[in-house]
Amino acid sequence: MHRFEFYRVARTVQVALKSGADIEHLHELGRRYWLILSRPTDEDATPYHITRLLDSDSDGRIRIPEILEAVAWLKPRLNSFDTLFVPAKGLSRTDIRQDTEEGAVLDKLFATVTSE
Repeated sequence: MHRFEFYRVARTVQVALKSGADIEHLHELGRRYWLILSRPTDEDATPYHITRLLDSDSDGRIRIPEILEAVAWLKPRLNSFDTLFVPAKGLSRTDIRQDTEEGAVLDKLFATVTSE
């Protein structure tokens, strides 16, 4: 079981997401620690804005299962979730897993896009 760090703000215990391991193990986090249980998508955002991409059922809200689905989708594609914590770095081909079919497909896409 992953060991999460917690802190208290305004009499509320919150989880500190500080590393890729924290993201990778979100499915182990008790529901009582999910402070935001439903977040609205950004209505003014472009169609490809991250909040709209996470809203898999298109109901205008992002809920816990959708976050966990996104983490599960990323797991076979990224070498490390730590990449998500590097400010302004962006994703590069070195961040993509080569040992999974999903990673290989994503790597091929990156190769096509970056060679143009």
